[in-house]
Amino acid sequence: MKTGNAAGAAPGILLVTLDAAEGDEQELHDWYDFEHIPERAGVAGFKTLQRYVCLEGWPRFLALYDLESLRVLESEAYQAIVGENYTPWSKRVIGKVRGWIRSEAELVGAGAAQTGAAGAPLRLLLVSFKDVQEYEEQGLAKKLDAYANKKFEILQARLFRVANTTERRLYALIELSVPRSLSDFDWEVLTPDSGTIDIANIYTRYWRSQN
Repeated sequence: MKTGNAAGAAPGILLVTLDAAEGDEQELHDWYDFEHIPERAGVAGFKTLQRYVCLEGWPRFLALYDLESLRVLESEAYQAIVGENYTPWSKRVIGKVRGWIRSEAELVGAGAAQTGAAGAPLRLLLVSFKDVQEYEEQGLAKKLDAYANKKFEILQARLFRVANTTERRLYALIELSVPRSLSDFDWEVLTPDSGTIDIANIYTRYWRSQN
């Protein structure tokens, strides 16, 4: 994986949720494996490129890219493969998917800079917080960290602020070493004083079938 240089900028993520249109799941996987991920692997600053499948919640699939910073998405190399520069295959696949949410977000507070830094997660909890007040962000990041330190099964917990939007949205990414369900979490602790939780999904890594 190539590395870029974004000194002084917070680590970032690019997060995409989606589901395949009926009858198009195989093409979606082919597109990711043979075009989409290899394209991004060649862009400096993409640190990890991982796909997940949902066990609880929806949309069914999650693509998660750890970035040196959000500046990576402004680079010439990245701009050359997105938007009007999408390939015909990319335009066709993206035009058919459901549940598409694409978010660029940067790390709030402390935490490891990439997924899996504390060990390969068996499960990943994604929580989306909507309309959290700015003054509460750092407190929520510290609360997530304290919660993770009390739970042996949590490898790391990170909080990200969505950028380039008027909507105030945060994402928590909680990596787990063992299987857990949504009912296993203390939602009173995880819920901020302001705003609401509008997404809570549990994922496991997607592995392409060899059959």
